[in-house]
Amino acid sequence: MKAFALLYEQHHEKVLNICWRFVNDRHIAEDLCQEIFIKVFRNLDQFRFQSSFTTWIHRISMNHTLNYCRKYKYQQQPIEKTFDPNLLDNLHADGSNSPDIMLEQEEQSKIIWQAVCTLPEAQKTVLILQKYEGYSIKEIADILNCTSASVESRLHRAKIKLSKKLSSFYKKNA
Repeated sequence: MKAFALLYEQHHEKVLNICWRFVNDRHIAEDLCQEIFIKVFRNLDQFRFQSSFTTWIHRISMNHTLNYCRKYKYQQQPIEKTFDPNLLDNLHADGSNSPDIMLEQEEQSKIIWQAVCTLPEAQKTVLILQKYEGYSIKEIADILNCTSASVESRLHRAKIKLSKKLSSFYKKNA
């Protein structure tokens, strides 16, 4: 039990963050996180050391969360307080901290997040894992049990779709 408590302590925050990114509801994310750790505990004997334990637990997290979203036809709502000005590769490079610029960056981040939420599941998943959670292409491939080329292709298609979706917004506001 002490070893499992240590595993929980090491992985809880990242698992919760993965859940939250896909459901945007703290209570649902916490419930999913608890279910995931119960699943991990019950299936520890099935871990085959073919990947890292971190990859294994994050794969379980992704599968469980996406299954929840599919089962309940969960429609992700935009995150109200998302601030990530680097989402699309340095949205603003000037580093200014003025309230107007920060407000503009926050608004742009919300618009980007709304566009991300409309992507097909496979594209949205790889984009969130890379841009929001900081995983490498290889790590994403391991988590999703696919090739690195597949991850790169999904990311490329996601970025093209986002560019198309966001281009109309930026044309209106130019």
